[in-house]
Order: sequence, then structure tokens, then C-alpha cells
Amino acid sequence: MQVTRFLGAAALGLAALTGVARAEDNTGTVNFDNQPTLSRAEVQADLVLWRRAGLDMLAAQEDSYVVFSADYKRRMANYQQWRHGPEYLAEVQRLGGHVTTAASGQGQSSQN
Repeated sequence: MQVTRFLGAAALGLAALTGVARAEDNTGTVNFDNQPTLSRAEVQADLVLWRRAGLDMLAAQEDSYVVFSADYKRRMANYQQWRHGPEYLAEVQRLGGHVTTAASGQGQSSQN
């Protein structure tokens, strides 16, 4: 029974992967089916802000109801504010990158 479940899960995973078009250029960016292409610095900056907001600590908790807490909502609001504000641009630049139009979420491109 265990092997059957594993093979079923593997088949589903393979089916999902075959439907995903992957394009990678020499800058190391990857685009999956019309999703915004983000640079490594953009992804890292997003993670830094996520951690700075303390959302990584809450995600590690086993309590699945943590997303309903006032603490979670406060932390998420901080993360969203930083992610769409100058903090994100500053973090990307600190990491040696630039913010693409897709990543900025503001319809404008900023480069260092």
C-alpha cells in the first residue's frame, strides 16, 4: 500500500511538472508559466523581510490556527508594508540587485 501511494504521488508530481514551461536565462532567473520573473536578489530580499516580520517563526509553529491571531495579522501587515515599500528596494540593492517591474508591484522599474 505504501508503494502504491508513493507511485501515485510521484505520478501526480510528474504530471504537474510536464505542464510547467521552464525558461532560464544566463542571469539565473526562472519563469514558470507567465509568472513574474524575479532575480535572486529579489527573492532573497523578500525572504529577509518575511523573517524580519517574524513570519518564519509563526510558520514553524504546529498550531494551524496561528493565522487567526492578532500577532500574525500584525506581522503580516508589517511584511506587506515593507514588501511594497522602500524597504524592499533598499534590501534588494543591499543584496546587489535591482527591482524589476514585476517584483516592485508598483508598475515601475528601479535600478541601482
